[in-house]
Amino acid sequence: MQHVYKLNLPELNTILDNSFILPTIVNIKNNYKILKPLDGIVRKEYLNIQNYAFNYALVFLKCNGESGKIHKDGNDNAMTTWGINFISGGLSKMEYWDDSQIIQSDVIVDEAYSQTTRIIVNTPATYTYMMPPGAYLINTHVAHRATGYDSRIAFSLRSADAQDKKWDSVVTSFEPLIDQTYTGI
Repeated sequence: MQHVYKLNLPELNTILDNSFILPTIVNIKNNYKILKPLDGIVRKEYLNIQNYAFNYALVFLKCNGESGKIHKDGNDNAMTTWGINFISGGLSKMEYWDDSQIIQSDVIVDEAYSQTTRIIVNTPATYTYMMPPGAYLINTHVAHRATGYDSRIAFSLRSADAQDKKWDSVVTSFEPLIDQTYTGI
């Protein structure tokens, strides 16, 4: 099973409410921001996709080859461990490591007071996905790191109601929207 699937959904500028201006939030501390509630941010027709109600978003800005830290989401059950990432403004790369590659992991509390597992590895990623602008179903429950090129923004829709959903079940739910031609390379 893959960790990233391209979805046949509109690009970011189409799902955002006309009154919401994305550039106002890109000057964010540590290139990361949580947005909730999503009223006035995301158009109502995109707040429910494949019977999942999306009620918050994470926004990440990574530019010119900047990479995040290797980590896992969801240690405190406050953050959903999957999302729909709308990539805009540049290319994104997602790298994933198997648990057997982890040599050290520490639970930390981030700027949003959510627990995240920060990870140290000594081997290259097992899986790498190149993501041009578009929408992607992503798994964040395994060790991963994002890198952005140009002025890449990742707008990640999350569902607090779906925290307990297993990745394989989520993928099955989204099968009708998965772009079968995407290879991730």
